[in-house]
Amino acid sequence: MASHNLFIDIDRGEPVISSTESTIAALPAFTQEDTLSLRVRLLAGFSRISSYTPVATAGVTLQAALGLKVGNSSTIYTQAFTWTAGGNLADPYFDGDLQMDTAAIADLLGDGQFANAFLEIKMLAGGLPRTVLSKLVKVHAAVIKEGGMSALAQPTPLSAETAEATFLQRRIRCSAGNPIILVNGSLEMALYLDADGAFKTVLLS
Repeated sequence: MASHNLFIDIDRGEPVISSTESTIAALPAFTQEDTLSLRVRLLAGFSRISSYTPVATAGVTLQAALGLKVGNSSTIYTQAFTWTAGGNLADPYFDGDLQMDTAAIADLLGDGQFANAFLEIKMLAGGLPRTVLSKLVKVHAAVIKEGGMSALAQPTPLSAETAEATFLQRRIRCSAGNPIILVNGSLEMALYLDADGAFKTVLLS
């Protein structure tokens, strides 16, 4: 199941809310070491007063990449060139995963919290490419990283005897030789049950 639905107005090269709403939409978050599962729908026929026309998947495939625009060279940090077509004529879509755990993304981020890159998506119809989306995005460093978790401190086991001696119990054994001691400042008082069941209090100081 795709985690993010991406509707692309191929006439304007913009992400939009849906096939019936042409308001420009936010792109998903791009976070290091995530797997960004996308369901992309291509939409044509931009109009303020009517719905889009979905672009059929027959004879069409996609290419997506995060990278830099640098003249004639190509700097790509991650890419998704394998997509699965789905849906029907009324709602065609492409499913694909953009892996954010590449060494190139780690190099891009370095010691920074985030770095800029371009998200580019091309549609290939009859083998001919057309860029339908090209947007500057922020690639965020992950807090939780593979291999970056420190070992959790192991708790020290507590014996039953220590627990019984340390914590107040529902049933407390007490006697004249083993009273309960109450302390308030410099005052101490011993409490216990005598052998005949009488409740005793003794001021110790």
